[in-house]
Amino acid sequence: MPVVRSFPTFEGPDWLAQLTSSALTRGACLTINCTTCGATPFKQALWAQATAATPLLPENEIAEQLATLPEDTSPEALRFVIDQLYKRVGQAGLDRLARSFADTPAGWEYRRMQAHAKAIARQRADNTHLNSPEYAEERRAERAAQHAERLAAKAIRDAARRDGGDA
Repeated sequence: MPVVRSFPTFEGPDWLAQLTSSALTRGACLTINCTTCGATPFKQALWAQATAATPLLPENEIAEQLATLPEDTSPEALRFVIDQLYKRVGQAGLDRLARSFADTPAGWEYRRMQAHAKAIARQRADNTHLNSPEYAEERRAERAAQHAERLAAKAIRDAARRDGGDA
């Protein structure tokens, strides 16, 4: 599929639905934090259209648009747009804006994203001890003891071979 370099301008009360539909139809990148393209064409179109609709508060415009998206909107597109809001307004700002799309597919996806973030944070917290100096020293001591055991067993085998026996 060819690389999507730009998007047409969409107008009307459902411009975000038209934009996401166009992006998906054209195979545009909607990968959050894409290291290849940064999903730049879609990102630029999103903010340009939001700013054109509401120049002083494009974040509010996007939140209102999220509330109007149909249930069949791609979860990937929803996550990308929500992530863009997060990057622009931070967690507290996003929580405030999310009230406008709480009981919609975008709100449901936002709650799934929050649950996922909490699970990852819990997993990181559970694994923090693996990076502690105490744990590293424990593992070093265990490996040294295992190495000493292997060396002792090897010494016995080597002695048995020298003496002509089978070990």
